[in-house]
Amino acid sequence: MRGESNRTSGHIAVPERGPAAAEAPGGDREAFRAEILAAGMTRHARAEQKLLDRRFAAVERAAVRAGLAFALVAVALYFTGAVEPLVPIDRLMRAWGADAEAFRAATGLPGGWGWMQHLNRSDMLSLASLAFLGSVQGFTYLTLLPLLWRRRDWIYLGLAAAQVLVFVVAATGWLTGG
Repeated sequence: MRGESNRTSGHIAVPERGPAAAEAPGGDREAFRAEILAAGMTRHARAEQKLLDRRFAAVERAAVRAGLAFALVAVALYFTGAVEPLVPIDRLMRAWGADAEAFRAATGLPGGWGWMQHLNRSDMLSLASLAFLGSVQGFTYLTLLPLLWRRRDWIYLGLAAAQVLVFVVAATGWLTGG
């Protein structure tokens, strides 16, 4: 049958025309077939990989676009003065070159995740938009976990779960005390 593995020879029957031939880089069907065989990928495995790739790309694209829109709105609210900032721009400029502790002391900003209590302020909305953009990759990996589980792709599931865990540990500050 076309597209299935030949159990005796281990070859994949790649049709002369159709999707598999169209995917061949530079139209070299034999090289493409050899590459697939070397990777051990059947047509079904390629389709599953494409689904995974598309899910990852779609989620990441949507999240990045939402994050950029959020950032643009937050910065516009900050610079137009439509929403009052926690730290006025003139005070921010005076403290700009200081280290983190001196900056917090000069501006009165709370430490750790304390800034989230002030999300009604434009500068904290800008900070939230950056935090959102920074979390996009971890969120994208999180959305892949159910697909990887269904595929029983334990290695990639473990890697994706570890990546999500790294993001969570870094965001919470568990290793640094807050």
